[in-house]
Amino acid sequence: MRFWIVAVSTATLVAFSAAAILEERRQLLETEAVHASALLEHLAHMPEFQGDAAEAAARLALLHGSLAAVGGRLELRAPADRDRAPSWTVLARRRLVLRDADLELRYRTDPARLERFTRRAILIHSVHGLVALAALLAAAEWILRRNLLAPLRALTHQVGLIRDGRGWTPRLPQTDEELQALSEALRGLGPGLEQQVHEWIEAERRGAVALALASTRRPLREARGRVRQLLAALEGAWVEPPLDRERRIRSLAEEIEKIPEIVEAEALRALDITRAG
Repeated sequence: MRFWIVAVSTATLVAFSAAAILEERRQLLETEAVHASALLEHLAHMPEFQGDAAEAAARLALLHGSLAAVGGRLELRAPADRDRAPSWTVLARRRLVLRDADLELRYRTDPARLERFTRRAILIHSVHGLVALAALLAAAEWILRRNLLAPLRALTHQVGLIRDGRGWTPRLPQTDEELQALSEALRGLGPGLEQQVHEWIEAERRGAVALALASTRRPLREARGRVRQLLAALEGAWVEPPLDRERRIRSLAEEIEKIPEIVEAEALRALDITRAG
């Protein structure tokens, strides 16, 4: 983001500064051209420029000193004469019909003065652009750190607490609209995970109980089968000698005594399986 801010801002500032400098240069030349036209119009109506060429040239010589201070120059040439200083821009022309010649009065501006103005404008716009760019970067950095990086660090810390099981109900910072959806999702993450964990634990408990019951039923069925067999044998043993009946009764009592031991052993085995899971 910093790179793109600098790139886009620099390109925009350079483009607008160049356009502003060119517009200021055009306006300066246009203003000077208007003033030059007014000056030539004023000089053309003066008596000195309505006589002969020598008198008009003498009058122009007196004006050179005052015009040099503002970067201007007046020339009195024949319309067909080639420019002696082509680098000097002609801002205005005025035809003079004198008694002894048909001449043209020209107003030129010094290109060095225009270059100085351009350099000064470039310097001023560059300083303004650098100040604006620095302010933009500082504002963007402050906004990113305050409204994006700091909330993201707080959200990351809360995610770490949820991961470690120390913060099922997160304390979230105030965020802008861009992070509101993430904040709301994280706000419901802790309670959702807590509910899922309770459901998993409950499912594990029910599974352990079902496993314990399933593993207990088989030994109990075997014990019940042996008890039934002994009862059936005991019912048909009344014709047998008393010693045999007593032996069968003791066997039946021993089988009945084994049932609590079987249940306890199977319950302990199921508890060990649950703990291992």
